[in-house]
Amino acid sequence: MLEVASRKLLRKLLSSLWLCVLSYALASPALGQIRCDRGKTRNPKICKGVKRDVHGCCKRRKRKKRKLALNRSNKSSSWLSSWLPMKEFNGVGLKSDYYSSSQGADRSLGIAARTGPLGVIGMGWVGSVNYRFNSRMISGHAGFDTYLLRFGLQFAVAWQVDQVQNHNDFGINYGLKFLLPTSYPIFFTVGGQSYTEAPSEFFINFSIFTSIDG
Repeated sequence: MLEVASRKLLRKLLSSLWLCVLSYALASPALGQIRCDRGKTRNPKICKGVKRDVHGCCKRRKRKKRKLALNRSNKSSSWLSSWLPMKEFNGVGLKSDYYSSSQGADRSLGIAARTGPLGVIGMGWVGSVNYRFNSRMISGHAGFDTYLLRFGLQFAVAWQVDQVQNHNDFGINYGLKFLLPTSYPIFFTVGGQSYTEAPSEFFINFSIFTSIDG
């Protein structure tokens, strides 16, 4: 009788032990997730090579998108700091013009130069020489421009040489300018030119510069 009672007692203990083990196995994942604090995880792929806390949780890795956004913001801030408040710029570049007058339209291609500070406030000396394809004339201007932020005004002496008729003419160049301050500054100019003999003309200019100071 004693042996039978001991066997029954042993069976009850074993069954209770199995129930405890099974309950812990089922409940431990849920308990493990609950123990992890906010911003932490038990994912073994994320936790690989990362120090875990006492519960086996590790911090989630930051997304690469945030790093890219930070890099872009750093680049933009460094670009702005390089142009603020003023930066000396001496450079040469290429320019393209469109002209319109009572004699018709014309296009040109040439070279330009500029020296002087740029930034929140800027002022410098400008000049250009270009060749007009339709009229086969050489023209240009020499003067100065002044800026506030990205907008500026230009005043210069304009000149043109008519190789066909062997005739020279002078005038005044004036225009509104827009500056795009990049590593290679870009200028857009809309204005007019009035000559002593030739008819007045409207022009649109695009030019891009590179610094000669490195």
